[in-house]
Amino acid sequence: MRWQAGLVLCGLLLAGCQREAAQTPAPDEIMPMRAAGLWRQTVTADGTTKTMRICLDDQAARRLNLLGDELARFECPANRSWRDGDGWSFEHQCNMLSMGRQEVTGHVTGDLKRRFVMTATSLIAGSEFAKANGRHQTRIEGVLEGPCPAGWRPGEVELGDGARFNVLNSRPVR
Repeated sequence: MRWQAGLVLCGLLLAGCQREAAQTPAPDEIMPMRAAGLWRQTVTADGTTKTMRICLDDQAARRLNLLGDELARFECPANRSWRDGDGWSFEHQCNMLSMGRQEVTGHVTGDLKRRFVMTATSLIAGSEFAKANGRHQTRIEGVLEGPCPAGWRPGEVELGDGARFNVLNSRPVR
């Protein structure tokens, strides 16, 4: 169950953080999107490590990127990112409805064209999923493997056990 909470957290982190609307970042402050293709991502959440693959095209990369638009449906009074040394830092505070209130801070390094590493600390309170509540540490290491295989659609995720689903529409693939 703790891994499921980590997977939910991973999904939320991948869903994104946007800079506050009143702030206009300089071009060199805008974190690039992950390149289109098949990404192998090793996710360590609260000490448990799992590997997954995700297929992205440009549109899916925008929606599922660390600076994507998926948090727009939630109340996020603090939601920003900025260029920080060797990468980008981010923070957000959101009321995630039944998933509780979430505060996340983190850092991303890498070019996001071939590889990246993201580390994040989150504090979740008030979630219907009791095991999701508390402080969580997450690290995601991503490596681009190449083009998406034939038959894969953008947004499809394959877990280590072979189960595949599409995170853009939440319907099982197989």
